[in-house]
Amino acid sequence: MEHCENFELGVLSALRLRLENGSSAEIIPALGGTVHSLRLADTAGTLREILRSDSEGELLENRYYRGRFMFPFAGRIPGGAYSWLGREHALSLNIPGEDLALHGFLYRKPMRVLSRESGHGFSALSLCYALAADDEPGYPFSMEVIISYRLDESGFTVVFSAENTGTLPAPLGFGWHPYFMCESPLADLSLSMGNSAWAPVDAKLLPTGGLLPVVGTAHDYARGYFPARNAPLDAAFYTPRDESITLNFGSGRPKVRLTVDRDAFPYTHLFIPPQGDSLAVEPVSSAANAFNLPALGLRVLQAGACASGKIVVALD
Repeated sequence: MEHCENFELGVLSALRLRLENGSSAEIIPALGGTVHSLRLADTAGTLREILRSDSEGELLENRYYRGRFMFPFAGRIPGGAYSWLGREHALSLNIPGEDLALHGFLYRKPMRVLSRESGHGFSALSLCYALAADDEPGYPFSMEVIISYRLDESGFTVVFSAENTGTLPAPLGFGWHPYFMCESPLADLSLSMGNSAWAPVDAKLLPTGGLLPVVGTAHDYARGYFPARNAPLDAAFYTPRDESITLNFGSGRPKVRLTVDRDAFPYTHLFIPPQGDSLAVEPVSSAANAFNLPALGLRVLQAGACASGKIVVALD
């Protein structure tokens, strides 16, 4: 039977969407709506663990942002500093030992439940977070963020939306940071996506400011990307085409398909963690440091305006 049920995850309260076929998604409202776990049933009825999840200790440590939502910016901002409408701003620095602001602050904000619903063949949930202009250093803007989740027989859908509830235009970036788990060695995985350019970075993984074409290079993933275990990869790719991203894990496993609203998420950031047990495939609205390099996808949300986008994860 379909459910949206409460459960405890260590010291945290969580919600689980569940279908009769065993598919489930676990959401943590206290951590900005983090998607902690996702299991989908394949055509044979076998449950597949889709995401590399945090242990209880890792959840609180949050070293790799597994399943987190990134808002109001994605990626790194050096020194947390940027200029907006003639004023200098300084965001909170959140990387120990590094002079960086990373992935915004929604990931540490509690969200409230707007709605929860279950019916024949689906289970759904919506969460809300209201940001006031004086809530966070360096981001003096008012926003309402709503994240909606739906689990049904076609897969798992996330819809992210942000509304500027203030009076000033606001800089904005957002995205999702899931890690797709490899049951076999990472070298068995291949990824295909229609990227057309990538954002080169310096030694500190900060974009140098432009985009380079990928055709004919090792970054042309239209023909597939085949990582080796622990191979270095931490870069953003411009992916304007609407075609899906496909992960093929080999060994008879079904493919995982991401269908992404490219109007909202024209970039995809790829990252292999040191463990080499997963691949982060992150739909994002911009490359890193877009607050200072607006050509890399900065969104400007006017007062009263809303930005939204959809991501669907399914098995092929």
